[in-house]
Amino acid sequence: MTGTGDGTTQVLQRPDGMRLAYEVTGQGRPVVLLHGFGTHRGVWDPLVSQLAALEAQVVAVDLRGHGQSSPMTEPTGINAFANDVAALLDALDLRDAVLVGHSLGGMVLQAFCQQRRESMTRVRGMLLVNSSGNPLASRATRAVGVYFQTRLPDLVHRSPRLSHRFASSSFPSKVPSSTVSALAALAPPPLTSRRAFLIGSVPDLNPGNAFVDLDVTVLASTKDRAVSVHDSATLAESFPRSRLRMVRGTGHILPLEMPDVVLDEVLRLLGPR
Repeated sequence: MTGTGDGTTQVLQRPDGMRLAYEVTGQGRPVVLLHGFGTHRGVWDPLVSQLAALEAQVVAVDLRGHGQSSPMTEPTGINAFANDVAALLDALDLRDAVLVGHSLGGMVLQAFCQQRRESMTRVRGMLLVNSSGNPLASRATRAVGVYFQTRLPDLVHRSPRLSHRFASSSFPSKVPSSTVSALAALAPPPLTSRRAFLIGSVPDLNPGNAFVDLDVTVLASTKDRAVSVHDSATLAESFPRSRLRMVRGTGHILPLEMPDVVLDEVLRLLGPR
């Protein structure tokens, strides 16, 4: 199975019956984008067209249970997401790819690197955005996980006033109204899917990162209410070859708040054209 490159939705059928939705835009050097818990691949929209214009093949994925992928009905751990990443790289025959993960997406990529080392030959580098190596060590990160496993995200999303207020509060810096609207429009996954994810299945990934032989960039925010500055620094220190970049005055949704900063870091990992 290969993507068309025209931005239409493709589907990867997994052995357990799950259908993994993804979108391929552009042609060139591969970049794979994984979103965070409770959102979907639309969080990357400001980045996709820019990367495609710079001769990149952009693969934006809906994690299982999210977006247009199959909902989750059975308890699901982080390794299932990691196996999906390996399967997608194989199915699309992606080589020399840059992997980009936001929040939970970054944790999935760490698990992928540690659990599916045979697939690492396909990877050039990795960008972890607003992510952590040990989410259970942070009260704030645990609180975000618990929030998404309640009915509150559905109530917020159904109310234009509440969804706009919630979206506005997610951006500490000044952003265009269109950015606030874009976040407010991101529908949460079904409640059954959110509750099926076993938050406790995410271990302390930091020790295993010591064996990840990749160029890694950790992109973090000084006003991130879900991932602390300390957790970001610890994550960067856990890799043998890493770079930490702190973006002052920004929050947890850097792909929407500062897409140009994320773009700069992706291009750095891609290297010269």
